[in-house]
Amino acid sequence: MRKWTALQERLQLAFYRAFDRLGFAVAQRPHTVIGVALFIALACMGGIARGTWESRLEYTFVPRYLASFAQFERQAVLFGPSARVEEFKLDRVDGGNVLDKAVLKQAKRLHSHISHEMRATMPNGTRVKYADICERAYDDGPCAMDNIFSSTRLDALFDSLTSNQLDSFFYELRDDLERWVGGITVDERGKRLRATSLRFFYLVSPVDSTPAAFTDPPRGPARAERLAWEAQFIEATNALDNGAGLRLQGVAGRSLDDEIARNVQGSVVFMALAVCSILLYMSALLGGAPPYDSRFLLGCGAVGTIVLSELAGFGLAALFGVPLTDVSLLIVFIVVGVGVDDIILCTDFVRATPAKLPLASRLAHGMAGAGSAIFLTSVTNLVAFLVAASVDFPGVRWFCMAAGIIVFVLFALTVTLFAALLHLDDRRRAARRYDCLACAGGGDGEDGAREGRAAHTTSNALAAAPADAAPPSPARGGDGCARTPGRMHARARMALRAYGRCITRPIVGLVVVACFCAVIPLGFVVAVPALKIGVDFEDNFPDGSYLARYYLHTDAFYEALSASSVLTFERERFDVDWADRAEQRRVLSLVRTLDEHPRSSGPIRSWLADYRAHVDRAAAQANRTEPVPPKWGGGFYDGLRGWLDRTEPECDDDACTRIIIPRVYKQHIVWEDDGKEGDERRIRATRFLGEVEAPGTLQGRIDAMNEFRAAAQPQAGALGAEVYSYFFIFSDRDATVVRLITGTLLSAAGAVLAVLLLFLHVTTVLLIAIGIAAVDGGLFITMAFWDVPLDVGSFICLAIAIGLSVDYVVHLAHAFEHARGDAAERAIGALDEIGSAVAKGGASTFLGIVLLAGSESEIFRIFFKMLVATVVLGLLTGLVYFPAAATLVGRWIPSKAHGADDRAARDQTARGGSGVGLAPTPGAAA
Repeated sequence: MRKWTALQERLQLAFYRAFDRLGFAVAQRPHTVIGVALFIALACMGGIARGTWESRLEYTFVPRYLASFAQFERQAVLFGPSARVEEFKLDRVDGGNVLDKAVLKQAKRLHSHISHEMRATMPNGTRVKYADICERAYDDGPCAMDNIFSSTRLDALFDSLTSNQLDSFFYELRDDLERWVGGITVDERGKRLRATSLRFFYLVSPVDSTPAAFTDPPRGPARAERLAWEAQFIEATNALDNGAGLRLQGVAGRSLDDEIARNVQGSVVFMALAVCSILLYMSALLGGAPPYDSRFLLGCGAVGTIVLSELAGFGLAALFGVPLTDVSLLIVFIVVGVGVDDIILCTDFVRATPAKLPLASRLAHGMAGAGSAIFLTSVTNLVAFLVAASVDFPGVRWFCMAAGIIVFVLFALTVTLFAALLHLDDRRRAARRYDCLACAGGGDGEDGAREGRAAHTTSNALAAAPADAAPPSPARGGDGCARTPGRMHARARMALRAYGRCITRPIVGLVVVACFCAVIPLGFVVAVPALKIGVDFEDNFPDGSYLARYYLHTDAFYEALSASSVLTFERERFDVDWADRAEQRRVLSLVRTLDEHPRSSGPIRSWLADYRAHVDRAAAQANRTEPVPPKWGGGFYDGLRGWLDRTEPECDDDACTRIIIPRVYKQHIVWEDDGKEGDERRIRATRFLGEVEAPGTLQGRIDAMNEFRAAAQPQAGALGAEVYSYFFIFSDRDATVVRLITGTLLSAAGAVLAVLLLFLHVTTVLLIAIGIAAVDGGLFITMAFWDVPLDVGSFICLAIAIGLSVDYVVHLAHAFEHARGDAAERAIGALDEIGSAVAKGGASTFLGIVLLAGSESEIFRIFFKMLVATVVLGLLTGLVYFPAAATLVGRWIPSKAHGADDRAARDQTARGGSGVGLAPTPGAAA
């Protein structure tokens, strides 16, 4: 252990020496440093032009390892991307029946207007109608629509049917209307239906939605035409009330992107307000009385440093291929708080250096302590983010990668660009020049003359400072620029000392440690099982979102929300011989099993069953003129291809309840491209489409997915078939999110603690580990109390919490290990030395995120709740738990003060007049 402690001391001494030399170099050529730092940062900012914006939910918030995600991509490869869906609802808000002929007449007129008459005007004057962009099952085929008119015979029969005949028509179809009709009540005695809502679906052909770089040229008019028509569709179908007891609500393919963009746009205002509030906060903390001792201009430079680090970090992340998402901008709020913490620490350390040193030496002396402390916390943050970025969760991975890069850039600019600005401001104050008007004011003055001499005779000035000079502790005075010590600063130190004497009492320490330890099982054992999994759908969008309102209303008035289900057969998994009669029976048996399952909300449309029915009808015709194609055996594939080329409508039964166009099935079959012709050419892949129940609750969707899969597995497994629905990818994610989050957080915490072992005693690291566990436990309790769900947003906040909570406690731990005296005296000394800076850093982080409380989006309010809890728990861990715990076990944590001071003195003596003085270790008392 002694050897390990000695190794830690040598490592820390190396960092002190490096940052001391860096600080002195910055002080010698501040303008050059500023120029180089700005050039490199602006060059990195240029990477933003090559950045991309990823808004596709399935590529952002779904782990790539899930089998359902592989199925999703496989569907797109085999059968092409899915069509964009536009839909609207016509509701009776007066309690009447939406199936009355008068209402249906209005619905049909609106349907006709949308599908044939409505136009969207492009910037070039082109007018786009639905027929120009609609999805078609085949070339020159009709536009694909799904509603009570186009999907039944009602469109052709409507004008000829009386009201009583309409009632009979709907009563016969009562089991097949759930997709289009909501709020159904059945009058069995009168054999008629009542309903409150009608739903209409329109399919628009897809366009390339892969993210492109911001500077890439537009991809052509196709996407613009669809977006323009969809905007017109939304405007036409969102009249709240037409004055006749009817209400329209509609959503389009662009609605999701539009509402997510509103989230992002809403956060921009809060970012601007956060920056302004931070500027005022720093101006109050950094400086003294105007016009000479105030530091408003330095505060502007500090804000500029933070903003520049964010822009440069985003640009650098873009160059590494990290796309932006709707949660990426939340990094801004985090980095603002962390950046202010680092800047305050630098300023306090430099301010606390001995006043008799020249300004260049004071910057070097202060940066030796501040740089090492900032480096340690930046490394722990970086490690926490990089380990969290290893998770197979793209949105979280991209957020953590970008955050890690920005934290690194922030550290680099703080110790270079801001250090240079700080030194120039100290020179201005020493020369008694005005703040914000540095060219005006007094002359160089005594301090300015000393600074000028120091630039040429640094070695002599440094030699004048004793080797055991007081360390750059931010709690100790010595600001040669400020003329009088502040009363508030003195009172704060007195309060910290009094608080330190209280918290270091053994009985108080035992109570504090017991309370923090109790939080761990309460959080992990009691709170975690009570957490809600997954955020509610409406919470993803701004308050009052028409998209959320639409789906909440649909969930309330329709018996069950449903989603398209797909039964896929691929020859690569199992070579189904579709011409074999026994194989056909096995496939149709599987289809019947799924059709009869309680979770199925619509019949599976199978080309196999419809082709066999077509053959049976053809064989039953007495006056047929064409040969009957075979149902199986030889000639089956030729007969099937001939049937798939037919565009004449066919009825599925004698009542003709469903109209079939064989050509539509052509897009659901992929043939082998192996050079074979005729009946030897086999089917490579095919799919049957159906509807599966998609309940409104997260657990309900998970149960529906598992039950539907379980029902298909015995037969589907033998045929190599797969059951898939789009919502399965999100339900699979939600089913595994707890295990995913737990594993990632444990890995990140372990990596951070491993890094700390390089700098801190093993007992200190153990105390920090307990503190991290208490913070996470407290966060879980907070989530349960505030009803915050365990989802992507809270996952990101939990990863952030590891880095932020370590920040607060590491400063105290570092100061404790380098203080003298017994355990209680060292704890009091650590609080006196660094407690004020830690408290101010926590306040700055809180100030950077508190404005999120006023956001119009629940997602951003969740971030506010989580991050506020993180700041509060982190401060309690650093300022309450650690001093109390360190007092109890401090006897087993050796002090590094003597060894560090001896090495510092030897190093300075050995280097003599080298021109660079080494700052003593922060925390070592004089």
